[in-house]
Amino acid sequence: MDTMAPRQPSPRSVVRSAAAIAIGTAIAIASVIAATPPAAGPATAAGPAIPFTPDRWELGEGVTVVEHRGVQAIRIPQAQRRIEAVLKNVEFTSGTIEFDAEGTHPMGPAIAFRRHDATDLEMFYLRPRPTCAADVDCVQYAPFVKGVLLWDILPELQAPARYLPGQWNHVKLVISGQRMKVWVNGGAPALDVARLRGETKDGGIAFSGPGIVANVTVTPGAVEGLDPKPGPDPTAKDSRYVRAWMVSPVSTLAEGAKPDFATRPMTKTGWTPLPAETGGLVNITRRYGKPDGRSLVWLKTTIRAATAGEKRAAIGWNDEVWVFVNGKAVYADVNDYLKQDLRKKPDGRLSLENGSFALPLQAGDNEVVVGVANAFFGWGLMLRLDDAAGVTLTASNR
Repeated sequence: MDTMAPRQPSPRSVVRSAAAIAIGTAIAIASVIAATPPAAGPATAAGPAIPFTPDRWELGEGVTVVEHRGVQAIRIPQAQRRIEAVLKNVEFTSGTIEFDAEGTHPMGPAIAFRRHDATDLEMFYLRPRPTCAADVDCVQYAPFVKGVLLWDILPELQAPARYLPGQWNHVKLVISGQRMKVWVNGGAPALDVARLRGETKDGGIAFSGPGIVANVTVTPGAVEGLDPKPGPDPTAKDSRYVRAWMVSPVSTLAEGAKPDFATRPMTKTGWTPLPAETGGLVNITRRYGKPDGRSLVWLKTTIRAATAGEKRAAIGWNDEVWVFVNGKAVYADVNDYLKQDLRKKPDGRLSLENGSFALPLQAGDNEVVVGVANAFFGWGLMLRLDDAAGVTLTASNR
């Protein structure tokens, strides 16, 4: 599956009344936004729009040049795979990108920047629904890493926005080094990304859909004072996060099967370091890329306890998890976006809201081993103790 995240199905009849109230509220908010002219965003030095001519663009199959609401535009169709319109002869590092967008489907349009190819890029996209003003996932930043869009392991990088259906919506991205701010129809930034998570530092620009895009401008170097250095990790000083992990190679896990604890690597050479990234995320995708069917890795760490006892822990993962402490199974659960009844809060994304359990610790060193299986988009784990008193976590070498 090489499209962006699907939207969850319509609510069942038993919750239709509540959904109608929520939608009505969102539409009312959107109406207020529409009635109030948006405040101007930061000043730009944008030049004339880049024409949609063959010398400037390489249009993927089905992408057409049209006139829409009085201006030249491109219409990108809905498809099972991602179809791109690639801007030719552009090497973008930092600067300002602006465009007008109108959605034609609950997913898209999207812009890729610092694009090396269709599998290695940074991406910002819209989920253009009438309830965008209230929806926590109206807009999202997520990179493609090793061919995988990491939307479902980075829920903190999505937000509501001032998007309005049935009209042009002006989108502005200011990108500076490892930071990005995004405005939708002016006002305050819809998204402020303190640290870009992709692996590219420069590259091309492309649009994908479905949707309609017009009035594209690119102003290299126009960063409007945005600091290129990444913002601080808000969890950096939180000693409760388990950050130092070792990871096994990938193995296949048959559908319906549970992992056999005895198959974990038994020698040191079977493990390599995989320290947590920003926010305590153990990003398995960054190491291994897209799973080939239902795939499994083992992660392990050591927790030293001053005395025997239990510690509560919050855990986030995609898609299936099994936790063992000193060889004993203590927790297992599923967070499967494709099965609505198995989606953990928030809406199947990886988060410490996914689950919690008790870690039974003995005095001294405790080996914690976690099996994580995945077959859908991002692959990762987070683990945080509720209370780190009396325990020592292995120091991360990141």
